[in-house]
Amino acid sequence: MTLTVREDGRASLTQFQQGLSGLAYHIGPSQLVDFEWRVGGVNLGLEMGSLVFVRSHTIEKTVDIEFTGGLCIRDATLRIYSSPEQVDFLVYTDLHKVQIRVPKKNIHAKGFKYSATVSRRHRYTDSVDSGLLHARILQSLGRGEGIALYEDGERIWSKEETPRGLPFIKQGESLERNMQTLQVVEKGFNIRFRRFKLTGDDIDTAAELSYILQMKTRVSKAFKGYVDAVVEDPSKLPESQDQDVVVHQQLDTTYTLLGWKLRIEYEAAHVLKQARYKRRGKDKTAYRITSATRELHTLYGPEQATSVAEAGKPEPIQRLDKIEMETLHGDESE
Repeated sequence: MTLTVREDGRASLTQFQQGLSGLAYHIGPSQLVDFEWRVGGVNLGLEMGSLVFVRSHTIEKTVDIEFTGGLCIRDATLRIYSSPEQVDFLVYTDLHKVQIRVPKKNIHAKGFKYSATVSRRHRYTDSVDSGLLHARILQSLGRGEGIALYEDGERIWSKEETPRGLPFIKQGESLERNMQTLQVVEKGFNIRFRRFKLTGDDIDTAAELSYILQMKTRVSKAFKGYVDAVVEDPSKLPESQDQDVVVHQQLDTTYTLLGWKLRIEYEAAHVLKQARYKRRGKDKTAYRITSATRELHTLYGPEQATSVAEAGKPEPIQRLDKIEMETLHGDESE
C-alpha cells in the first residue's frame, strides 16, 4: 500500500507513527493526494475517500487494579500500546475508560510524568454507584496514590506513587458530592436512578430535596427578593426594624428529577435576617418583608420554631431564590 498526503498533513502523520498523538489517525479527502493498494503486484484500483489508521495494542490482560487509598477496580481490561516514544495504558471497565500516557524514557523513574484522561464509555451515567466509582477513580489518580495490578490474584506490576493531578481531585470531589446528594434522594423515596445525565437544574433540585429529607438548614447570603406574608397578629412583629423575622409554611410539593415525579409534604421556616417590613395596601395584616443583609435561612423538617408570621398558600417551588411561589419573590418591585 502506498499513499501520498499533502505537505501540511505529513507532520501530524509522523507524530502518529512515533506515538506522540492519539491511538487513531484520520486522513480526510482534502489531505489524501494519492492512494494505491497492490496485492501480488496487481493494483486493486480502489478509490479511497479517507483513511483511518488505528494503533494495535501489544498486550491485553484482565486485571484487578488496586490503589493504595483502598479503591479497587475488578475485572478490568488492560491494553498496552507501545511506540518509539510513548507507552499508552488503557483500562476499560463496563462503564469507564482510563488512559495513561507515559514517555518511554520516564517509565521506570520514581516520579515519572504522565498525561491521563478518565471518561465514561457512554454518554449517560448508568447508576449512582457507577458515578461514585468514576468520582473515586478521579480522586485516586489526582492524589497520586500508588497503583498495583493483579492478574489471577498475582501482582504483576506496582508503583508506590504517581504524580498528583489537582484538576482530577476537584472534578472527583464535585462529582462525588452530586452522587451523594442523589443517594439521599434515592434512600428517601426508595427509588434508584438509572441511565441519567445530570444538568444544573437537576443538581439544584436534588440539593433542595436532600436538605428537606435531612432536615438541614439552607443558607442563602445573596437573597435579593422579598416575602409577602399575612401576619395574623401584627403586634407580634418586632417593635423595631432589622430584627429577624420567621415566615412559616406547610408545603406539598412535587419535584421532577431524572424522569421521576417526587411528591413530598414538609414544613419550612424562612428566617429573614435583619428583616425590614412594611404594610401592603389597605390590609392591616398584609406585609412585605425583606432582609437588610440579603441573608435567608431556611429550616426544613416536621418541627420548627413558632413563627411570628404565617405565609399564604404558595405554589410549589424548586428553588427558594427564584420567582416560583406566591409569597417568595426573586426581585423587589416596590
